[in-house]
Amino acid sequence: MTISRSRIFGTTAACAAIAATGFVMAAPANAAVSGLTLQEQSGYGSVEGLRGAGCTYVAKVDVAGDNSVVTFKVDGPGNADSESTVTPADGTATYPFKPAGRGTYKITAVQGGISSNTVTAEIGGNGIQIDPETCLVLAP
Repeated sequence: MTISRSRIFGTTAACAAIAATGFVMAAPANAAVSGLTLQEQSGYGSVEGLRGAGCTYVAKVDVAGDNSVVTFKVDGPGNADSESTVTPADGTATYPFKPAGRGTYKITAVQGGISSNTVTAEIGGNGIQIDPETCLVLAP
């Protein structure tokens, strides 16, 4: 029985592709971030539902697999982009997000090269932090 070169090449390529897929798929087992949320804080009356610049909102993400650092990336208006790394505890990582000005901010958590979902925060007014859970948002 004669085996052609193209058959040998095809079999080798298929085996290599299967092996490579196994390596790529194995990466998320070590680190996985999911379920990113941003603490809701709303005002009353005309500013109900708005977040305020100068107040702190807790971003929280679930971590599975290990406790390697999580990087929170913030994409904000103008020069408001930032990154901060935190060490997870008890399966979650938290980040105190404090927008400096009005506008749209997008927050993502990354661990081991794996990104979470992105949450968007609309900052529509100036805020005064009353306590860790309460922000007084002034009318825009």
